[in-house]
Amino acid sequence: DVEEKPSTFPPDLSGIPEPISNVAVTQTWVVPGDVAVPSGDTNTIPPMLVGILATKNATIKGIRYSIGAGTSATFKLQKNGVDITGYTELIASTANQKYLGDVTLADGDKIQPVVTAVSGSPKNMSISLIMEYGG
Repeated sequence: DVEEKPSTFPPDLSGIPEPISNVAVTQTWVVPGDVAVPSGDTNTIPPMLVGILATKNATIKGIRYSIGAGTSATFKLQKNGVDITGYTELIASTANQKYLGDVTLADGDKIQPVVTAVSGSPKNMSISLIMEYGG
């Protein structure tokens, strides 16, 4: 029997977080053991397949890479089998991080690191691609 009460009540939204507009995601490739230049399917690093929702976008923002032992491993990144401008002649030795310019990605793109040269028997390479997804 409450008088002058409203017929509807607004929902309590105080506990709902704001929607996330952009998020950083890291894709890491690991080459355990010896790092070598590929020959056909031997020593090939498998590609990453990009998945993006229809109303969203994705961009490569940077890259980190290192080897665990040896002198160095030189590699490049390719998108759909084509070298990515600015992402060639990357030399993994100790931990490296680089911002090399944004690269726009599309749904279904195939991103792949390709070793092009080695020096001093490199071992245990790690390559992490930093991407931003948003919309």
